[in-house]
Amino acid sequence: MKKKKDRKPPSIYKLVVYNESSLNELFNFKLTKANIFTYFGLFTIILLFISVLLLIFTPLNRFLPRYQDVSLRAQIEENRINLDSLHEELIIRDIYFQNIKNIVEGKELKTIDNAIDSTFKSPEETAFTKSKHDSILKELIQQEEDLYLTMVDDNIPVTGVDKMDFNNPLTNGMVSSEFDAKEGHYAVDLVAKKDAPILATLGGTVIFASWSVETGHVIQIQHDNSIVSIYKHCSKLLKVQGQTVNAREPIAIIGDSGELSTGPHLHFELWHSGTPLNPADYIVF
Repeated sequence: MKKKKDRKPPSIYKLVVYNESSLNELFNFKLTKANIFTYFGLFTIILLFISVLLLIFTPLNRFLPRYQDVSLRAQIEENRINLDSLHEELIIRDIYFQNIKNIVEGKELKTIDNAIDSTFKSPEETAFTKSKHDSILKELIQQEEDLYLTMVDDNIPVTGVDKMDFNNPLTNGMVSSEFDAKEGHYAVDLVAKKDAPILATLGGTVIFASWSVETGHVIQIQHDNSIVSIYKHCSKLLKVQGQTVNAREPIAIIGDSGELSTGPHLHFELWHSGTPLNPADYIVF
């Protein structure tokens, strides 16, 4: 019988580290093919573990493509919500100007809810385009105000209106700024104690009750004889559009809302058939 060949012993390598100057052996260890693969595998696992920790607990995770995609989607959704809110505020402001124009022309007033419902679409249907309505309405309102300057006399009450029984919108209010049509201030500004109630000067129907960037919380009431009273910069509105109110009924709370406000006060306007009236001609403040 043939003898089986003796198996060749595995190759063994020795790694030695010497001191370069003294040539003294510092340490050594033996290496084989098996433990080389073992050491390399352990090194790879440790390196991967450290990399995963760095990606999880440091800002390096922002370089991951999937993380970027999730973060970008969240930012887009937040921008869409902010854009919807801004769009709604622009609609409310446009309706405010349009209602003033409709009052002047004797047309039917627009409501906010229907306008918003018909204007807003789903994100898939929305097409973002630049609108020119805002600048056109501003020019129209400015033209009307310039026309009023030639029509309004601060000291002459309108015929028939002076016989109406107007009420002071504040129980204990004090005039801080008077009506001045030539300066474009078509109102009397009144200051009062904090959280003082604002009262309806006459009975009527609320035709506008909302918020705008410049004038804050605003409420408008349509009265008999084509009279409209406007109350601006309120901190809170107590009535909603379409409600009927009585004379001296609380409709809002005095405040400091809106960019044009310089402190807690009531900006009180009276209009007759599209013409601004001086409230001081009809009310003793």
